Amino acid sequence: IYSGADLYTMLYNQSFGESPVEYKTGFHGEEKGMYGYDYMYSFDYASGFIQYNSYLGTISLSLEPIIWGNSQTSIVLSDNAASLPKISWSKSLGKSRFTFFHGNIKTADPSLSDYSEGTIDNDSKYLVGHRWELGLSDRLNFTFTEMLVYGGRKPEMIYFIPTLFLYPIQQDLTSRNQDNILWFFESQYTPINRLKLYGTFMIDELRISEMFKDWIGNRWAVQIGSHVVG
Repeated sequence: IYSGADLYTMLYNQSFGESPVEYKTGFHGEEKGMYGYDYMYSFDYASGFIQYNSYLGTISLSLEPIIWGNSQTSIVLSDNAASLPKISWSKSLGKSRFTFFHGNIKTADPSLSDYSEGTIDNDSKYLVGHRWELGLSDRLNFTFTEMLVYGGRKPEMIYFIPTLFLYPIQQDLTSRNQDNILWFFESQYTPINRLKLYGTFMIDELRISEMFKDWIGNRWAVQIGSHVVG
C-alpha cells in the first residue's frame, strides 16, 4: 500500500507563460505573490496504489503514471500528463509476461455543454491495454501490445476481461467502429551488458494496401533507439 501527494507553489515576477516541468495537466491557481514576487501559482497531484501479489499474479488499483513500452519515452503515452486511475493485472509464466489495465482518461463534467455536435469532448473517456511479452532468450524478447480508447458511454464490462482480443470486441460493440484501437510490435535486444537496443512499430487504422499512399487512414509510427547504462 502506498500513498503520496505533491503540492507545488511557484513564485514569478511575470505572468504564467511556459509551464514548468513539474506541471502536468489540470487546474492551477493564480494568486497575488509574496516575498516580493508579483504572482504565485499552485497545483497539486496525488498518487497511490493498493497492490496484491500472489501465484495468480499481481493485481493493483492505482493512481500512478503508466510505464508502457520498451523505451525511456513511450511512443504513444506522453510523459507530461497527469496520472490516471486504473485497475491492472499482470502475470509471468516462464519467460513470458502478460499485462492488462483499464483506466479512466477523463471524467465527464455535467456543468459543461457540448460545443461540437457529434463529438464526445465532454464525455468520459477510457483507455484499455493488453501487453504480451515473450523472451526468446536472456538477451532477446518480442512484445505485442494492443490499446483501445473509448468513451461517450459508461465503462464496458467486456473490456475488463483481460484475456480477450480487443479488435473483434470493438467490431461488435459499435456499429461504426467508433472505439479507437492501436497495435504495437516491439523488440528488444541486449548484445552486451549495459547496452539495450529497442524498436517499436505502431499501427493505428492501417491498411497495408494504402500504406505508402496519401490515404487519411495511414497512421503509423516507428521508434528505434538505444539505452546505455554507465
